[in-house]
Amino acid sequence: MITMRFLLPFVFLFATVQADSCDLTKEPKTWASIYAHNVVSYAIQTPVKYPEHTFCYQNDMSSKTITVHSHVHIARNNMVYNDTVTTAPPSVSNCANFNSQLVYCKNHCIDTPVLKAMIDIAVNNSLPSAVSSGIYQDMGGPPDWTVSTFQVDPSPANLEIDYEYYSDRRFCAVQLKANNTPYSLLIIAAEFYLY
Repeated sequence: MITMRFLLPFVFLFATVQADSCDLTKEPKTWASIYAHNVVSYAIQTPVKYPEHTFCYQNDMSSKTITVHSHVHIARNNMVYNDTVTTAPPSVSNCANFNSQLVYCKNHCIDTPVLKAMIDIAVNNSLPSAVSSGIYQDMGGPPDWTVSTFQVDPSPANLEIDYEYYSDRRFCAVQLKANNTPYSLLIIAAEFYLY
């Protein structure tokens, strides 16, 4: 199922699962959350059926805020880290050499083949829905993964995306900017619990 959201007053599609329907105290404590403010558009690719208590999201049109929670099924309960995306290029560019069209690239992904596929798909698509869908299909359409893509417009000074990530093969995040588009993207792929 592709869910696409635009933060414009006249376009929004599909009902959302309330972000508070996830019990963030549920063990193991491997929840990853995304808090996005003032993004242009986003898309979340999920399996057709997914447990609403292990993955949930909410789009608050009035405050232009998107919240996503995912109970990440990581190999071991390791430390959760935090990062922030703003309109400025990231201070670290650790994957720009993976594609010649990249202006900058910052990743939190230990699975290099998955990272390279995510980058190639993102560089060749401009819409978040095409990016999320393309990555999900490239992964084989797994029943326990989601792919979220946020399109970042460099013009609003108050844009901010705070997200949590894990250093684990079941989680991959990349922030990138290609030279063929005015927007940058934050893409997060994560395996979630099916309990």
